[in-house]
Amino acid sequence: MINFKHYLIERVDIEKTLKQMGSKLEARIKSDRTATDARKVIETALDSDPTPNKQYALWILRTYLNKGINLFEDFSRTGNALEIFHKHKTKMPKKDINQIKSLSELENMVEAFSDTLSGKEEKAVLSDKIKKETTFVYQSGKDVILIPKTEAASCFWGKGTKWCTAATKGKNEFQRYDDQGTLYIIIKGGKKYQFHMETDSYMNDKDQGLKTNAEMNTVNWFFDKMGEKFQINTVAQNAYGILRIKNPSEKVQLAAIQRNGGVIKYIKNPSEKVQIAAVAQNAYGILRIKNPSEKVQLAAIQRNGDVIKYIENPTQKVMDLANGK
Repeated sequence: MINFKHYLIERVDIEKTLKQMGSKLEARIKSDRTATDARKVIETALDSDPTPNKQYALWILRTYLNKGINLFEDFSRTGNALEIFHKHKTKMPKKDINQIKSLSELENMVEAFSDTLSGKEEKAVLSDKIKKETTFVYQSGKDVILIPKTEAASCFWGKGTKWCTAATKGKNEFQRYDDQGTLYIIIKGGKKYQFHMETDSYMNDKDQGLKTNAEMNTVNWFFDKMGEKFQINTVAQNAYGILRIKNPSEKVQLAAIQRNGGVIKYIKNPSEKVQIAAVAQNAYGILRIKNPSEKVQLAAIQRNGDVIKYIENPTQKVMDLANGK
């Protein structure tokens, strides 16, 4: 068993720590899509520690091993939280960092001490530089959809959130996400959200997946404001994006079906055209269609004759096609 207190020294020795914790870290990162190797994890823990003597680095590593920090990319969030904790330690309900078992517990504890800007202050701070580094996609009153084009803009608009793309201490993950595709920040009803289509990531300000009706309504609102063309591009990349779109048009449905015919099961009352496209892409999609028309049956048989066994009361024309006549 690793004695973590033994390593709470002025500076973590990377090689020594790697020798002691390397195998456990390697096992841990197998379940983490954002991590690559143990050395990188240790180095990033050091970078994320805001103190000169790196007194919290091993807490980061231990908490990560115990899954109190869910993902390696969340290390970027620890710097902000630890800086506030260290600054106001004497006022904290738990003054010993080792009593805190997770990043979310730490963040909740320091939230009351974090510096946030009021609306007036934000306007005062919003410099020409940030404006130039931001694309405003939609703006109506206090409701905004924007695209941060730089890390600085991402940090500005993400202030007060727990996003790794808004981290000002440790490693900021903005560039990694931006390299994959556009990052959207939504401000609606006084709440901040961050959406990234390429990773199917829809997060609230606490960096948690959306669950409440109000949050899900924000997703519907976002897609509505972005328009049909954007919706088509989204489902063309990830067909399951159609689950996020309320009342998708036939064009959007067809784009999703062309990507993955299986999503027919998520489309309410699909038209015959959509049904035909679904079975043409995946014949077994006919299992998801109630009372398919003869045209739909024929399209499915043309794709794969074996699905004849799943068609109730096929017409003679459909049977002949299945039998190769």
